Amino acid sequence: MTEELHIDESNFNDYFRDCRISKPERGDVMACYTAVAEFVDGHMKRDIIDLLANKEKAVAATNVMRKLGCATQRDAYRVCREIAEDLDSGLTADEVEKKSYRYQFEMFFYTKKEYVPIDDPHWSIINIANLDSFLDNQKRKVTISSKIIDPATPVEDKTEEPVSVAE
Repeated sequence: MTEELHIDESNFNDYFRDCRISKPERGDVMACYTAVAEFVDGHMKRDIIDLLANKEKAVAATNVMRKLGCATQRDAYRVCREIAEDLDSGLTADEVEKKSYRYQFEMFFYTKKEYVPIDDPHWSIINIANLDSFLDNQKRKVTISSKIIDPATPVEDKTEEPVSVAE
């Protein structure tokens, strides 16, 4: 008889490792958790509003939404565009901060296949091709040596010129 595994908030990190800060281990798969989230007021939203107010920082705003908000690439662009459009239409930063924006949240974890919930529409498994050979190759160390030559520094000419002997 197999014992049923119980994973909850107290032991989740023992079984699932965030791909953004962890490395894979032998036998791991990637598990993707997907859900609909609401982007509500908070520090990250204020940061994104500030970035979007500076037109040269729009790419940075989408990167924050993608990496910290765990939005899909498409929704990271869409939510930032909607926030920018709301600001452009005359809404104040405080009004935009209070407005909720829905987006698709996705987060990736390294874990063992048997830990991923079965028949749960929020979870999907991504097999990692060639993981074992990759991990084997990581153990081999490659040493690269180089010599930096600075063209601004004059190089000593070490060629020998014939020397005439005075008689």
